Amino acid sequence: MTNLDQINNLEHVDKQSMLRHIQELPDQIENCWEEMKSFVMPANYIKLSNVVILGMGGSAVGGFLAKALAFSTSKVPIEVVNSYHLPNYVGPETLVIGLSYSGNTEETLTTFREAGKKKAKLVAITMGGELASIASNFKAPVYTINYGSQPRAALGYLFTAVLGVLSKLDLVDLGKDDVRESAVLMRGLATKLNPEVPTYQNEAKKLAITMEDKLPIIAGAGVMAPVAYRWRTQINENGKHLAYSLELPELCHNWLAGLKVPQPLLKQTYVLFIQSKHENERNRIRQNIIGQILRKQGVKYDIISLQLSGCVLSEMLVTIYLGDYVSYYMAILKDIDPTKVEEIEYLKKQLS
Repeated sequence: MTNLDQINNLEHVDKQSMLRHIQELPDQIENCWEEMKSFVMPANYIKLSNVVILGMGGSAVGGFLAKALAFSTSKVPIEVVNSYHLPNYVGPETLVIGLSYSGNTEETLTTFREAGKKKAKLVAITMGGELASIASNFKAPVYTINYGSQPRAALGYLFTAVLGVLSKLDLVDLGKDDVRESAVLMRGLATKLNPEVPTYQNEAKKLAITMEDKLPIIAGAGVMAPVAYRWRTQINENGKHLAYSLELPELCHNWLAGLKVPQPLLKQTYVLFIQSKHENERNRIRQNIIGQILRKQGVKYDIISLQLSGCVLSEMLVTIYLGDYVSYYMAILKDIDPTKVEEIEYLKKQLS
């Protein structure tokens, strides 16, 4: 196992600079938010019955996060679709946001075209590709991402652009300083998580080592449910490590019953609860009771809560930032380039 405090050979492993992209996440968020100020939405987009966000993989995460953040303020339903088919209710009063970093995601292109044929109100968020062309054909606005990376490493643009669109339509409640506050807090956290910070002082390194020989299950409630999902996908893609995510309180009604067999797997399982100061207090009580059950079954678990004094957005983004660093160090522990996703590329090649 690689010593995470021997940082001289990071470039040898991290050949495509995933660490740099992680460190630039606060910059992405601020840059995108500034660009969105001049992004023009057609006047007739104000009248909406519902919002559907299209996306897959790293692009879809931005949709899930935006949906969770807008849950308590949006006056219309918001749904995320990551499949080949649109809900039947999509029509002229539906806002359909197509999220595809590359602009060539097969499933997203299929549903975006279908939305156009249904005369939905369209917005595309992409680097270009076929998605931008389709949006142009339908005379729909396009926010063009000018940032080179893997899709998952451009979350700052994919998420913030969706927030910008929803904010212009008064579907999400953001304070004028929420984005800046989030970026400041993220940069502050980075000083505690960067490679030069030794393991005994570095929470991301400690968590990566804890998970290294375990099956991680990340659980969150409310706004932290999609954050837990982001942790899972980053551990999968960056860390090259099997992991799962669960949502509270739903897991209390089914998953708990499975904590009996297979015993060998239970011993290798690690459950991490991500808490939020904004979540329902009943979920915290549930986490403590679940912890008692896990201990009886010999399952290791932890609870993390950054307990920030800031807004909901900053709590979500700072917790995501911690997870991104954790996933990075999990790859370094294996001496594996965190950027490569060979299995996914193989699948896309075979499909093409």
